[in-house]
Amino acid sequence: MGFALSPSAQPGSRPDRPVARRHLAVAVAIAGVMIATTAVAWRYVVHQPLHPLIDLDVYKHAGRDVLAGRFGYHSGGDDLVFTYPPFAALVAVLTAPFGQWWGQFLWTVGSILALVGVVWLSFRRAIEAVGADLRPLVLGGACVLAVLSRPFAEHVAMGQVNVFMVLLCLVDLCAIRRRWPQGTLIGVASALKLTPAVFIVYLAVTGRLRAAGNALAAFAVCTGLAFVVLPAASIGYWSDAVFRGERVTGSLAYTSNQSVLGAVSRMVPAHARAAVWLVVSVAIVVIGLRRAREAYRAGDELGGAAVTAALGLLVSPISWLHHFVWLLPMVGALVADGRDRARDAWAAVVSLLLLLPLGWWGWALLDDGNHAVRAAGVLAHNALTLITIGLVVGYRPPASHAVASASVSRGTSAEVAG
Repeated sequence: MGFALSPSAQPGSRPDRPVARRHLAVAVAIAGVMIATTAVAWRYVVHQPLHPLIDLDVYKHAGRDVLAGRFGYHSGGDDLVFTYPPFAALVAVLTAPFGQWWGQFLWTVGSILALVGVVWLSFRRAIEAVGADLRPLVLGGACVLAVLSRPFAEHVAMGQVNVFMVLLCLVDLCAIRRRWPQGTLIGVASALKLTPAVFIVYLAVTGRLRAAGNALAAFAVCTGLAFVVLPAASIGYWSDAVFRGERVTGSLAYTSNQSVLGAVSRMVPAHARAAVWLVVSVAIVVIGLRRAREAYRAGDELGGAAVTAALGLLVSPISWLHHFVWLLPMVGALVADGRDRARDAWAAVVSLLLLLPLGWWGWALLDDGNHAVRAAGVLAHNALTLITIGLVVGYRPPASHAVASASVSRGTSAEVAG
């Protein structure tokens, strides 16, 4: 005796169509990301006129020097030296076994996967606001724009670590289910590269002192481990190298440096630069932390994290263009659930700035004899600095319906604090 299929279970019937559409959407999204990734890799790795993934070579040299027992703050290869904390040198040992081709391939693939995680956490509200059939397309479209952005393209070209740092901090702050004490991943990220330590301040000003303590404890454990394994290098770093960033930074006024100090170095006479930088930086810190706290209290954790990341970019003495992958969460925070046209328009403006080489276009106009053209060149030359200041100062949480799901996902206040 056989069993007859119900009409709803027949192959090709209507219930199968949403599944087929979803599979098609997933395939289109994956294909789009792969095409964008191939284009970026072809342009910035295969046809890179300079040394491709030069920073990855620095990490590999440092890792090999650790294994050989000769690591110090002269390590890193022929062109650049290793500037990260000693704990990062220990982690760099993982890159040591790989040759040039495999190292570049695996690092690029890892960067893409980390970027997908960053985009998911940054655009989760917008993704969840659309139907299930469209979610892969929204995620894929956002990933394509992120891959094509100039900060991420430079990240790939140089073999940088910033997208991994962004992912660690976002997972710690915005994960739906957290199975570790909050702050731990931020502490680890800060031990790898000092700039994520700005999120420890964010945890403190939002009243999560236990989480801030967890971050400091994780930072101390990682740094202490480096002291045990690399005592001489650790003493050298924390007593000297950490204060001598000028040995590797080059000119602060270089176009790619879009921090406040970089913009001040380009626009302000030398005798007034220190004072202007200090005043502007203090004002941005005070306003930025206030905006971040307001966002957190409104249930907008992503917005608070995005403002904090942008604040870190501005007050750091050096924020090269590839550091601005930290601005990707801000685009997602602006979009929120995608229902506010004004916020969507601002997100489009920021996305456009991240796609275009405005700094270099502006640099090309600085010697023009026309005053209006030259003024436009100055604005374009410092466009990322100026728009990031505007985002920090002007950010407001979205409407309550746009953050409701995020507030629920954070769980109880005790879980958040823990």
